[in-house]
Amino acid sequence: MHNNPYAPWIDAYIREPIPKKENIMKIGLSLSFCIRDIVEGKVAVEDVRFISAGTCARSKEDWLEVLNSYEKNYWYKQPLECIKLAQQFIVEGRIIQPRLEDQRPCGGGGVYPSYWCDETEYDAIHAKTQAAS
Repeated sequence: MHNNPYAPWIDAYIREPIPKKENIMKIGLSLSFCIRDIVEGKVAVEDVRFISAGTCARSKEDWLEVLNSYEKNYWYKQPLECIKLAQQFIVEGRIIQPRLEDQRPCGGGGVYPSYWCDETEYDAIHAKTQAAS
């Protein structure tokens, strides 16, 4: 048993595998939920172009703080696998951080109600998110 106050909500948010349209990559809009979906097999890692995160990590120390927090709050079921995958995405340059450019992140359910979109939808979602600020 874990002592995570978010666990009941997160555990209740069970989703089916997300279908991929032929030849169209997925874009993640939440680092925490998207990494978890990939590790749980709901989305294939090879189907993900990148993740647009709400983080603002400028250094290795910032990333370690983010990963430690996410491990406790979101990835507690498979922490090592999630951290390893997140590190892989960081090294591969597959995590973008709009907040580093003083832009609003696309995730969080505000403008777009999901934390996955098709790559063909991302530019419109990003533009709409920035216009909402």
